[in-house]
Amino acid sequence: MKATFFSLLFLSFSIFSSAQEAKKTANDFTIEAREWMHYDAKDQKIIGTSSAKLYSTLIKDKQAKKKIVVAIIDGGTDIEHEDLKDQIWINTDEIPNNGIDDDKNGYIDDIHGWNFLGNSKGENINQAPLEITRVYKQLKTKYASGTGSGEEFEVYMQAKNEYEKEADRITKEYKNLSNFVENFQFSDSVLKVYFKCETYTTEQLNAAESTNRMIQSSIDFQKQMKQKKLELSMILPYYEHVKEEALFRYNMDFDPRAELVGDNVNDINDTPYGNPDVKGPRADHGTMVAGLVAATRSNGLGIDGIANSVEIMVLRVVPDGDEYDKDVALAIRYAADNGAQIMNMSFGKAFSPNQKMVWDALRYAASKNILMVKASGNETIDIDSDVHYPTAFTPEGKIDNIITVGANDMKKGKKMSAVFSNYGATGVDIFAPGVDIVSPSPDQNYGKASGTSFASPVVTGVAALIWSYFPELTASELRTILLESGTYYGKQKVVLFNRDTEVKTKTTFGKLSVTGRIINAYNAFLMAEAKTKKQ
Repeated sequence: MKATFFSLLFLSFSIFSSAQEAKKTANDFTIEAREWMHYDAKDQKIIGTSSAKLYSTLIKDKQAKKKIVVAIIDGGTDIEHEDLKDQIWINTDEIPNNGIDDDKNGYIDDIHGWNFLGNSKGENINQAPLEITRVYKQLKTKYASGTGSGEEFEVYMQAKNEYEKEADRITKEYKNLSNFVENFQFSDSVLKVYFKCETYTTEQLNAAESTNRMIQSSIDFQKQMKQKKLELSMILPYYEHVKEEALFRYNMDFDPRAELVGDNVNDINDTPYGNPDVKGPRADHGTMVAGLVAATRSNGLGIDGIANSVEIMVLRVVPDGDEYDKDVALAIRYAADNGAQIMNMSFGKAFSPNQKMVWDALRYAASKNILMVKASGNETIDIDSDVHYPTAFTPEGKIDNIITVGANDMKKGKKMSAVFSNYGATGVDIFAPGVDIVSPSPDQNYGKASGTSFASPVVTGVAALIWSYFPELTASELRTILLESGTYYGKQKVVLFNRDTEVKTKTTFGKLSVTGRIINAYNAFLMAEAKTKKQ
């Protein structure tokens, strides 16, 4: 038994483990972690949104004029969380739990939104394949000969090459990790019997020697683990992640949609599916996203959200895997038709076979004066050349009223662009706090998370805050204000790190987005106030 592949394992594990760290209470985190997104670059020397400064000065004695309905299009949200329950949107045209579509909007008992990942029996999809797996599976038979032409064939070849490479890597890594975990558990059980105790020390291992090959092999293995300061508890989360990748994400035989929902994912009009369970089986991500926008302020619990006059509409479309284009399109249309004024979309993927559905829905929302905010993604890639879907850029031109957000770290300097954040001189509009941010997590817990998924709702929260005080602004005007009022860091030198090639690239922050700016609520309020006085 040998401890191998540690460098690869822990490079990957460090990336994965940064996604979320659950805690029971907000007090398990530092005040800085709980509040830094509100800080001011001048006052606290931390690049937050300056929302604390706004609340303590410009709006200290002012009341918002309107509540803003924000649709959280995500993986589900815990609407009973202590720090969110008072901010949840209620569909007053629907009578709860009577099994009737009272408001005739096509959704039965949609009191707080809708779950597009389920059926009328209340069953829900949890795991799902990646879109690359679904695309490859769909086109594999058609292009089995390996020859063809046109855009679809190009998509197939891209999916084939990337899928086969990643599936092979994941399969091997899953096998290696399974062997490693099995060896760890077996050697540990052997030594517990050998030492006649539940916990043995490095000193005991160093002093031990046995003629029994199995016992000596176990001693040698666990010595390596002690030397590397490795515990099984450190490995298991990543092992479970790789296991899910192998069994669900890259498994062409896994298709929960067909069995549980049974709809045609390529037909936008095949709509009688879903249920009103907006929490679903994986509400961690969506709850944290919603919390950054709307966690109840000044209630002595958890954290303060960015916005103080907001209602959260919950739309569940993101499984543990890639979202389906059809669900995203229907959720956008639902939000647009049921009163949402802002939509937050903290999700994305590399392939989008039904992107026209999504583009049509985004255009529809834009036509209804809705602001849409989306995460740029966490692959440290230039999305100007490597598209991250959904995208505002279509063959017919850019869709209005969309803000794409990158993530910044706390301090000004060469590392201020978060190490994971995607970027793009035309594809990303602005940056916002997105590293080690605390927010509500399901079942009255709180967690700390990093990602553009969490930078996006920071911008959404600022947008809702400004719009609630200046509801006369159009979505387009609000978008312009948010982008132009951000704090400019365009000349700041930064370093980008490519996780695939491990190459560091020096550039300036201004080349990472359209504006070269980081969202600033205080400045946005001043600009909105000046604009509305002129109207």
